[in-house]
Amino acid sequence: MATQQFKKGETPKSDFPLMYGKVPPQSPEFEEAVLAVALLEMDALETVFEIIQDPEVFYADNHQRIFSAIKKLYDSGSKVDLLTVAERLRKDGDLEAIGGPHALAKMTDAVTSSAHVEEHARIVVEKHLARELIRIGNEAIQNGYNPAVDVFKAMETAEVKMYQLSSVGVKKKVKRIAQVVNETAKTMLSIIDRNVDFTGINTGFPSLNKCTGGWQKTDLIILAARPSVGKSALTVNLALNAAMDTVYGGGVAIFSLEMSAEQICQRMTSAMSRVYFDKIKNPKKMDAIDNEAYQRASRKLAELPIFIDDTAGLTSMELRTKVRKLVSQDDVRIVFVDYLQLMESDGNSRNGNREQEISKISRELKKLAKDCNIPIIALSQMSRGVDTQNREPQLSDLRESGAIEQDADIVMFLYRPGEKTIEQKPHLKGAILGTIKKNRNGALEEVIFSANNQIQHWTEYTNNYFTEDGRHMIQVETAKQDDLPF
Repeated sequence: MATQQFKKGETPKSDFPLMYGKVPPQSPEFEEAVLAVALLEMDALETVFEIIQDPEVFYADNHQRIFSAIKKLYDSGSKVDLLTVAERLRKDGDLEAIGGPHALAKMTDAVTSSAHVEEHARIVVEKHLARELIRIGNEAIQNGYNPAVDVFKAMETAEVKMYQLSSVGVKKKVKRIAQVVNETAKTMLSIIDRNVDFTGINTGFPSLNKCTGGWQKTDLIILAARPSVGKSALTVNLALNAAMDTVYGGGVAIFSLEMSAEQICQRMTSAMSRVYFDKIKNPKKMDAIDNEAYQRASRKLAELPIFIDDTAGLTSMELRTKVRKLVSQDDVRIVFVDYLQLMESDGNSRNGNREQEISKISRELKKLAKDCNIPIIALSQMSRGVDTQNREPQLSDLRESGAIEQDADIVMFLYRPGEKTIEQKPHLKGAILGTIKKNRNGALEEVIFSANNQIQHWTEYTNNYFTEDGRHMIQVETAKQDDLPF
């Protein structure tokens, strides 16, 4: 086997050191039992591969070599038995290292049944996890003593490795359709019990709820616009609406790479209190009525389960770590990212090609939404073509990456109607159009927004209207939107 290279400060996995005078956790007898069953029964081999995928899960070097040979045969579609594995080991130059063909034959002699192979495989994984836990802890200790190491980066790396470790050997099993039917029926009953017209998290906009069903679990939603159209302001309103959705419950996380946490708080307080945003930024302009409304909104806002992270230059690895922690510890059920093009890919994946980096970040966001079973709403910039050509945005206008439209479940563009559109539909003057150009599980619709930038508050137009291509009419059911939301 080729000599494995390790980064500075990283402890080797296979050549595991004796830590604190103790023998590393291991179970050679269970490792042999798992390998023996894999050599003898093809059906049992499938069970083993559901639990163990990496040869390094095994402690003994000869066991790693044998498992690697078995996996190569399996991946190539070849039969797995004593003869084929011995031949594979011979080709790899590992047969003598494991003790020759006799060692393989001897390993299978003690096995009489594959009945407990799943339990045995899980014990092997547990011992591997214990060794990795020690190794990661040892790396953290070494980094802690090293004055040249960035302690915050070291903590972040350790946290990511710990999370990755917790998912080793934890794979979703294939489900029978009967199980899926029962789970779907339970979901339908819970929707009926909620007594609302939508199934996900409340967007706060009736028309948007109609065409999306509310924000749905595992969905990646892209909200795209040119600068200064108001996507950040709309995000603030969407986050507030989600946080106040008492029927659905759960927390809301905002990752802002552009605005500070204080600026987001000011916008939210303005939207909730209806006090002018410029007065909140400069409290000297407030009168007694403004101050009372502001104090009341601040108290209510402080009670909402909202979490804000305003780290600049956030990487996809940092986002994954923070989101998973928020979901598991703080019951966060929806995440907003403002905005996609300001994120950075992980340091080891930077290659100078920004389009590929954005594509990778987009895929990571979709995977994160699915893994955490939450909707993620990511803001995105659009290309300048929309401004120069004065037209309705298309999916091709997403900036820096065509992969975004592939990964997203919903893509909604925000834009101001052009002069020609306003001539035909004068009531749209001053409105902001939200056109859904991709909706994996719903219709392509258009929502008309009205934005009061003085109080950072977004509502819907109350008109009945047809979408531009005449798809069909949407009835906007808007409540008294001048009423305070608390």
